[in-house]
Order: sequence, then structure tokens, then C-alpha cells
Amino acid sequence: MRIHALLHMASEDTGCIRGLAEEKGWEYAESHLYLDDPKVNALPSHDSYDLLAVLGGSMNVYEDDKYPFLTAEKRFIREAVALGKGVFGICLGGQLISVVLGGKVTRNSDEEIGWHRVCKTASAAESPFSRLFKSEFVTFEWHGDTFEIPEGAVHLLTNEACKNQGFSYGDRVLALQNHPEMITPTLESLIEDEPITKTGRYIQTLNEVTDTKYMAESTRLVSDIMDYFEEVLTGA
Repeated sequence: MRIHALLHMASEDTGCIRGLAEEKGWEYAESHLYLDDPKVNALPSHDSYDLLAVLGGSMNVYEDDKYPFLTAEKRFIREAVALGKGVFGICLGGQLISVVLGGKVTRNSDEEIGWHRVCKTASAAESPFSRLFKSEFVTFEWHGDTFEIPEGAVHLLTNEACKNQGFSYGDRVLALQNHPEMITPTLESLIEDEPITKTGRYIQTLNEVTDTKYMAESTRLVSDIMDYFEEVLTGA
């Protein structure tokens, strides 16, 4: 099983994903799209991976002028979906998937930062990914935008702060607005780069944000998601 991660900023890595891939014996590779170095920022060939993991970032999906790599990345993700590759999007990554499938990304009514409860929707049972998620669980959030559920996709997850927390498209594409991959080193790096200075209904305190009690469960969820992709993509 081969996974390739697309990274958008130095302070936001793959969280638990890389470590899990190594534990599972997968081949792992990554592209740092934000760097001006063709040795590390190049998009891979589509025949070099089975699962594409599209990670988060502080930029918005519609800021192509400011972040030119977004244009090529959207085209690449669209091709990956068309080729039947596994595609797993987190936060910005989920928003990019929505856009390439015809959805829109707009500002959410509230910013959401910290560990928040989400739940499965009534339509979640229509998705093959549904069995991976508990009816309710706590996951990490850090976003101000929200994605639209594209036509043909299944609305999987929701919560009070943001209606669209996740969707699936067919049996090989999963887009999440939240960050189940979050682990302590990633969180520390993110906070150092983007200190929490705002307040809001769904913006937690620093102590709440750095609470680690939900991380193990989140890592198990990511592991289950990765196992699902391996089963679907390789028949393992």
C-alpha cells in the first residue's frame, strides 16, 4: 500500500498519518507544495501511489493568486478522483475535494478551534465510510471556512458550529472539515505558528485546545480510515 501526502505549510504536517503508515508497512512519500524547491514540491505521478492524503493549511482554497500551487493541486486531485485513487482530505484538503467535485467553499458563520463534538448525519448510512465513525465523537477543529456537500456526495458528519463536517464520494473519497490526525507535536507547531488570540463561541482556551485526552481515540479513527482504504484499494 502506497500513500502520498500533500502538505501546504511547514507548521502543519501529517500528524499521526505518517507514523501509522510506517507501522502498517506502507510506502510513504510527501510533497511540500509551499516550498520553492522542485526536489520536494513536485506533485507525484498518479501511478506512484494508491492513497492521496491532502492535509490542512491556513490559506483558503480560492487564493490561487496568492498561492499559485493551488491551481495545479486542484487539477491533480480532480485527476486522482477520476482515476479511482483513494483520496482523503483534511480541513483545507476536504475543502479542495469539495471544490474539484463542484462544491463551493465559503466563510462559516463562526470560527471553530479546539476539541469539539461531531455526530453522524441521518444520511450517513448511505456511505460505505459510515461504519468507521461513532454516532458521536470528539475531534479537533481549526477552521473559519466551510465546504458545500457536492452533488453526488453523502453528507456524513455535522455539528452545532459547522453543518458540513464531512462527506464521502463513492467508496474511495473522504473529505473531513476536522483534524482527526492531530497529535501533540503537530498541535504545538501549529500554535507556535498561529497563536490563538481570537475569542468566539467555538474558540476554546489554550488549555482546552492543548488537552490531549481525545488524541488516542482520534488516532484510532485515522488508523481505521487507513485500513478501510487499504481494504478497498488493494483487497487486503
